[in-house]
Formats: sequence, structure tokens, C-alpha cells
Amino acid sequence: MAPEWNTRIGQEQPSTSAAGRGGASGDDVTRRRASGSASQAKPKRKCAVVNHHKCGLCGKTLSCEAGLKRHLEATHAGKKPYDCHCCPATFASKWNRDKHLLTHSGEKKHVCPTCGKTFALKRSLAVHRRQHTGEKPYSCHLCPAKFTDGSALRRHIFTHSGQKPYRCDHCGRRYRLRYALVLHNRAHTGEKPFICDKCPAAFSRKSTLNDHLLTHTKEKSWQCSRCYKTFARQYTLKRHLRLHTGERPFKCDVCPAAFADRSYLRVHKRTHTGEKRYDCGMCGRLFTRRSYLKSHAHGVHGIASAGVGEPANQKPTIAAQQPATRRGKALVGQPHKQAEDASQSTSDVQ
Repeated sequence: MAPEWNTRIGQEQPSTSAAGRGGASGDDVTRRRASGSASQAKPKRKCAVVNHHKCGLCGKTLSCEAGLKRHLEATHAGKKPYDCHCCPATFASKWNRDKHLLTHSGEKKHVCPTCGKTFALKRSLAVHRRQHTGEKPYSCHLCPAKFTDGSALRRHIFTHSGQKPYRCDHCGRRYRLRYALVLHNRAHTGEKPFICDKCPAAFSRKSTLNDHLLTHTKEKSWQCSRCYKTFARQYTLKRHLRLHTGERPFKCDVCPAAFADRSYLRVHKRTHTGEKRYDCGMCGRLFTRRSYLKSHAHGVHGIASAGVGEPANQKPTIAAQQPATRRGKALVGQPHKQAEDASQSTSDVQ
């Protein structure tokens, strides 16, 4: 039976060696005394931080003013001069870049004792194990949110600042993080650098590729403790659990609407901003949701959904479409506005 998502794993206890239990020899004592005198001659650097320099944006404390300056430039000013030659990732220090390069080498010597997943970095394994234990040691000082690693907390902090310094040159959309802009630009260029090694599928995001790979393994190791349904990924299970609890933690800051999933909130916000990302390649009509465009393509133009639903900068190739089998007959022949309203009412019920 697959483990429950919140099952805690017992921490490994350090073993005591035989030498530690028994007495020490004379040579051991001599070596210890020698090392002790050497440490007295050269005292170790103190770990205690005397003067705290606190970042006003994320609350992190640094030991010196120079460290705070480096933190501000690397984390909040977006200065990351060290590029990875294998992917678009950038880093504030050469050390972090070199550690990241290990993820491309293919060598993964750190194994999770719970599920067997392997990692190139020891730190990545430590973060992964928190998924099994439920530990979230990084807390936001502005809201109750908690995270398994520091990078996720830093990304979250930007949601409070409201700053979006990175602007897309194609469509003008702005982003809080540089990497988010890199991912967005692939929607304009069509770049899909992450290729499945089991089939011809390619993806613009590594996370999407990882989700796709699970379709080949059929592995579903996360089980709901209430209805025993199993899932391939932990976040899918967490989203499913909200069906049982009724929890809707993602709230709109404009109206009282609340949602069980962050993606639903993002789509809902477009009803306030008026943003319409999806356009019809036949008539140019714009839509706020991909589902609205698909309903329009079926009902008005009678084309299949293959290729339909790309963002406005990637118009579907209508010549490649085949006549659709009209499942939504109520939408066929109706004005576009009615079709969109019908989809809206259906979405609101969910």
C-alpha cells in the first residue's frame, strides 16, 4: 500500500563506534593533546553573529554590511552574472553555478531511503526528504506560509512586495522573477528544451517533463488517507485533499472568491484585469481561457481541438484541423458571447 502523504519518517540516529564506547589508547591521548594545543594556538572562528544586518525585503539576517549588500544584489536586484551553459539558469556566485552543473552531469549518487529517488546534490535530497516527513522549516514573516526550502520562500516573498521588474519585450507582461520571464518567453519562441527519452514529447519546463515521465512509469506512490485514491505527485494529492476538507486557501484580493488551486485563482483574476491571452486563428477573437477558445472553435468554426488553445502569440494552424465531432451541441450555431457565458457559468459552479 502506498504511503500517506503526511507519513513521517523516523530520523536516523548516529551510531556509536567501538572506539567511542571503549577506552582510548596512549597514542590516541597524545594525538588529542597535540590537536588540542594546536587549536589553542589558532582559535577557531566564532560562529555567533554579533551584529545583525536584516534585509528589509525578506527578513533574512546577515553577519555584516557587505554580506547584506551581496544578498540584496543577488536576491532582490536580480544580479546573477554566472550562467549555466546547459540551461537558462543564472546564479549570483560561481560556487552555486558549479554545484548546479552537477545536475546536468547525469551522476546521481544521493539516494532517498524512503522512495529510492536519486539526486545529484546532497542538499536536493535533504529538501526532497521533507516531502516524506512533512517538515517545512522556512516560514514567511509576513503570512503563515511555510516552505520546504529557502528558494521557495524567497520566491514567495515577492508575492508580498508586488514588484515585477522583468518585462517581456513581446507582449509587455511583467514578472517578479527573471526565470519566470525566461519560461514565459518560450511561449513566444516555441522553444521546448526538455525532451522525453522514452517518446518524442518535448516541453518548455522541466517540471512538466517530470510530470510527463510519470505517464510512462504509471507509478502512483501518494495515497489519500480518506478515499484511498492514489496519485503520482504529492501536490496533486494535496489539491485532491481539499475536495474532502473544503479548504480554499487561494483568495482573490479584489472580490470574495476563493479557490482550492492557485491556477484557478490566476484564471479568475483575468476577469478583473480583462486580459485575454488566447485568440482564434480563424476570426481573431480573443478569450480569457483556453477552454473558451476551444468551445468557440467547436461551436463556431467546427474544428477539432488539436492545436487550439495556444496563447495569443502562437495562433493555431487552422489548415491542419479536422472537422470536430460536436459534443457540445448546445454551443453550435450560438453567438460567441453566449458560448463564453455558458463556459463561465459552468466554471463558477466548480
